[in-house]
Amino acid sequence: MASDSRGAELRLEGITKTYGEAAAVRGLDLIVHPGEFVTLLGASGSGKTTTLMMLAGFTSPTEGRISIGGRDVTSLPPGKRDLGVVFQNYALFPHLTVYQNLAFPLEMRRVDTRSIAKEVAHALEMVQLSDKGGSSPRELSGGQQQRIALARAIIFKPQALLMDEPLGALDKNLREHMQVEIKRLQKSLGATVVFVTHDQEEALTMSDRIAVMQDGGIAQIASAREVYEEPANRWVAGFIGQSNFLPGRITERDEDAYVVLLDSGARVRARSKPGRSIGDRVTGVLRPESIRIAGASPSAGTTGVTGEVTDALYFGHTIKYTVKLADGTGLIAQTTRAGHESAPPVGTRVAMNWGPDSVWLVDGETLQ
Repeated sequence: MASDSRGAELRLEGITKTYGEAAAVRGLDLIVHPGEFVTLLGASGSGKTTTLMMLAGFTSPTEGRISIGGRDVTSLPPGKRDLGVVFQNYALFPHLTVYQNLAFPLEMRRVDTRSIAKEVAHALEMVQLSDKGGSSPRELSGGQQQRIALARAIIFKPQALLMDEPLGALDKNLREHMQVEIKRLQKSLGATVVFVTHDQEEALTMSDRIAVMQDGGIAQIASAREVYEEPANRWVAGFIGQSNFLPGRITERDEDAYVVLLDSGARVRARSKPGRSIGDRVTGVLRPESIRIAGASPSAGTTGVTGEVTDALYFGHTIKYTVKLADGTGLIAQTTRAGHESAPPVGTRVAMNWGPDSVWLVDGETLQ
């Protein structure tokens, strides 16, 4: 993160929100460090937006404490929390010009006219829309409106920025462009950001840490790389990206790896968190892009199995294969066009190879 961070620490302690007997969020603890970009990632109903709304002050927690910059704000209304909030629907005032939209939060804080003009010009420059001050929101594209909404959220230099699915209404190319813009602004401001999304790629691309939410709690919070490569459990592995699951039992261990006898009869080497023992029931997580389609037998120095191609999907930059093993298990392999010697047709018998560090072990639980 930027060394000149000006963002505030955000802290949620034992936060619970119930509606009748149903708990939308339960016993949630979260610390967002100054200048950190943390994403709340989850499916609909996981509690991510409710958590953000409690942090913003639009929803009151049933239990727990919320502090911003060391100050208890649990009972304070939104306007007293000094937070910038950006929603998916932009929430710009349609009857005001872009300039007037940006000036509004400064006017509410009784900033003088000359300072407002300076701050509006600076904010428009930051979002690269310096020539749009006189335009009305309806004259702007979706991406431009979102940038103005972002500029309005940061113009009064809030302690932190909260963003609820801010890119959900944009097309894929524009979403990717805005992801870059938001990260650029966040780094230049040193801002603390809490970002809500259901889009896994968006979370992986933008976040310093990702809090994967499930049933009103945090299933795992870690860096994007750790959440993807070392998921805490099978549910997280299945929610973040696509995974192959290899159930089996640990038969050996050494300093660097465990050896697992899979239910399919194959033996594979795998990485894991410490503390596992010989005989433990486990599930290996193997990402499709870690697999290389080769000839009829595994390559020397790699781990692998053989099977028959039952499906092949061409995506342009990648090809996704489904390969059926002898026990009927189907594995998915995703390779780039340069990642295989030729595209094996359906019905071809192939070997699937992967490196010794490609399999990560989670507990041998049943997917809910």
